[in-house]
Amino acid sequence: MPRSLADLAELPLDAADKGLPARAVGLSTRAFLATDPRLDEFWTPLLVLDRAAMLHNARTIQGWCTAR
Repeated sequence: MPRSLADLAELPLDAADKGLPARAVGLSTRAFLATDPRLDEFWTPLLVLDRAAMLHNARTIQGWCTAR
């Protein structure tokens, strides 16, 4: 069983992982991402997260909470 997010990156992807292109099956998440997949390879609907926006939002929420 994975113990951290880093451990999850090493688990093999399989056909039950929804929305992934067939070429991802058998690769670890880390190995698949190293192939530079394009967004148009994934099935839709697809949720895409923007790291910079998420970090900005987290800092904003933390600032609000700290001030109160």
